[in-house]
Amino acid sequence: MSGSEKPLIVQVDGGIGRVICAVPALEELAKTRKVTVLASHPEVLWNNPNIHKVYGLSREYLWDDVIKHGEFRFPEPYFSHRYYNQELHLIQSFNELLLGEAGEISKPSIYLTFEELKWGREFIDARRQEFPGKDIALIQAFGSAANIQDDLVDPTHRSLTPHAIDFLCTKTDTIFINASHIAINNEKVWQQEFTLRQLFSLVVSCDFIITVDSFLQHAGAALGKTGISFFGGTYPENLGYPDNFSIIRRSGYPKSYQPNRFSGFLDENKGAMEFTEDELEHIAGMINKHDFPLPIVKEDKTDLIVS
Repeated sequence: MSGSEKPLIVQVDGGIGRVICAVPALEELAKTRKVTVLASHPEVLWNNPNIHKVYGLSREYLWDDVIKHGEFRFPEPYFSHRYYNQELHLIQSFNELLLGEAGEISKPSIYLTFEELKWGREFIDARRQEFPGKDIALIQAFGSAANIQDDLVDPTHRSLTPHAIDFLCTKTDTIFINASHIAINNEKVWQQEFTLRQLFSLVVSCDFIITVDSFLQHAGAALGKTGISFFGGTYPENLGYPDNFSIIRRSGYPKSYQPNRFSGFLDENKGAMEFTEDELEHIAGMINKHDFPLPIVKEDKTDLIVS
């Protein structure tokens, strides 16, 4: 960086997955510029050796101390024509906005310390001793917008139904660790509150991941894990990782799609995650047989479930 060139100040807001998907573009920028990141989830970028500094968006005096001293950029992929028409993955959309070209989909990096990796390994090893012979997997069954009212409500139509969750727990030879923000009351689900960094560490050491389209699939892809990813009201072309996850979606969904949320979420997608008993039997069989891609296999496993 030349002495007269101001550092780049890049703001990345939204969910954890968005921050993870911005990492490849941020690291590429950092090859030629000093990059400071303002992030909704700064933990994603902790220990990243390529990023100059990272701040949370709630930090005081961001304008006086940080923003006005650099060249500010605020990429918003959801408003990109090529993104919302399924031409680009979210990673590519960040690339296009920050680097000028979409390029290839390169996996994000999450940097964990030795201590974090040790904690995750010891936690998973303890579960293996407690449940010998069982797979130990992470599960994120709910999208970030899901909440419990009288029943489960997810306006984005990304969450598994309580029946589907209970079915998969009952029919699989797996102990699940809940990575969601909503409790799962099932004897085969380990329920505990974790920090985001702890969840990253558990991803590294678990056997596989079962996830909806939310942060866990992005973390799994970044950390080289395989498993199953469910899509309801969104598209795997934008957010999926077929190299890592067998992608399951019901045929015909999403019926309507507004990733930029101009008009809010759409009830037309209601039912996108309501699988039949036969479909759930098939999915449980996939889990028991570990019917997932290997990280090195370039195979698109979409539309496995047909309504």
